[in-house]
Amino acid sequence: MKAIAKHKQRAAYPLALIFILLATGIVATGCLYFAPMRERLWQVVVMICVLIFGSGACVGLVWRHRRVRFYRTKLEVEGARAKLAAIVESSEDAIISKSLDGIITSWNAGAERIYGYSAAEAVGKPITVLIPPEYPNEYPQLTEKIKCGEAIKHYETDRIRKNGEHIQMSLTLSPIKDDAGATVGISVIGRDITERKQMEEKLRQLSMAVEQSPASIVITNPAGDIEYVNPKFVGLTGYTLAEALGKNPRILKSGEKGPEAYRELWRTITAGKEWRGEFHNKKKNGELYWESASISPIRDSAGCITHFLSVKEDITARKQTEAERDQLIRELQDALAKVKSLSGLLPICAGCKKIRDDKGYWSQVESYIQQHSEAKFSHGMCPDCIKKWYPDLVKGSPGDSPKEAP
Repeated sequence: MKAIAKHKQRAAYPLALIFILLATGIVATGCLYFAPMRERLWQVVVMICVLIFGSGACVGLVWRHRRVRFYRTKLEVEGARAKLAAIVESSEDAIISKSLDGIITSWNAGAERIYGYSAAEAVGKPITVLIPPEYPNEYPQLTEKIKCGEAIKHYETDRIRKNGEHIQMSLTLSPIKDDAGATVGISVIGRDITERKQMEEKLRQLSMAVEQSPASIVITNPAGDIEYVNPKFVGLTGYTLAEALGKNPRILKSGEKGPEAYRELWRTITAGKEWRGEFHNKKKNGELYWESASISPIRDSAGCITHFLSVKEDITARKQTEAERDQLIRELQDALAKVKSLSGLLPICAGCKKIRDDKGYWSQVESYIQQHSEAKFSHGMCPDCIKKWYPDLVKGSPGDSPKEAP
């Protein structure tokens, strides 16, 4: 509209030029009036004709140039509008315009996809159909800022879809002004950030889990330089985050594990596999401690290894308990071996065959042996006793050939 008004203003310039040329011709004619009429008449007529013809040609050229510029500007404006309309319709973002009283005046395909309303359903409705009822003061506050000429960028809030589902949106609001510069409406560009917010929440939870993990967590780059350690690592080793960053985990080596073991570890993880094992490491203050570790590669979307993740558990107390248990077992085994073995001179009665124990008491041989060894007894009768006490059984047993003990 401004370009067309400027064109109309400039179109008056050729008419002014015509009047100037005619005035010049009249002045020239007056000057020649006092010359001999017959000699100057044709000169004056020719001069006037040339001036008129030249003025008309100039006016025509100027007029034609102005018209060409006018239509060219008009085509450019229409082309820009068409291009802008195409961009608006093809945008993935919701692009909405509304009046100052909150009535929707335009609605693009992105808004239809995000909110679920078609353009026919949305245009003419109040913008409050998209605002959750728990935000009653949001729209008036935003509108007041826009009326003051203030643009609002990346304002994050909740909105309601047609099906009642709540979504999270990032909004950019700006005033729509007329030719006089007065605000007549509001333009709203909205982007659905629901998935991004959900991902941010998952990352926040993961970060909290890592920060509060009871296990020591270390992340290194492919070269093995430390890029992250969690608070448990700091508390366990005594190295601060600043001291650990950029260092290699070998700062914890106690020297007990041989170089071949570390080479095997490195071959495993660089091949993309997980390594599990134990370390007897050394803290910053020189104190030794045991760790059970799991080291695995972290890959990007292309499958390339970008980092290594080490999750380690302090098992020092468990190792001490195991060592104490093993020592106790060895001591018990040694004591039991001493208790269950028979050695030295054992006094036995020649008559009743009883044996005297370490405390001086006499008891049956089998009782003593059972108390001092793992042997067990079962009672029976030898062939001589059977013959002595049960001779009838011996006579009635054909094929018996009792043998005497040597």
